[in-house]
Amino acid sequence: MAYQSIDRSVWSTFSDRISSVLRGREVELEVIGLELGDQISAPLIIDGVSYDSPGDALHVFMQAGTGREHVDHVIYSPQEIYIELSDAGVSQLAVMDGGGHKQFLWVRRLPQLPSSPWPET
Repeated sequence: MAYQSIDRSVWSTFSDRISSVLRGREVELEVIGLELGDQISAPLIIDGVSYDSPGDALHVFMQAGTGREHVDHVIYSPQEIYIELSDAGVSQLAVMDGGGHKQFLWVRRLPQLPSSPWPET
């Protein structure tokens, strides 16, 4: 597996493209921080990812439970974004935020990548 750093200049475009790759996939959200410990969500279904440049926040839109309640997770002041690729496609997004937390979006059902899912950095 290989990690690829996503340059800040393409975060908005990247989030649009990765949304189309991941939409409808089952994921788990993991947040790690000294004051939090290691927090892991129940399985969720991803609706999309959006980077809000003026607000400097990465929004992850998901659904949970049988009633498909909306779960909106906001990562404030992201410092770095990485994508992990395996032979089967995208396996995770990793985000380091401004508060010193590491946030991972683990893809449980691996989607196949289109020929170029995000802009070159």
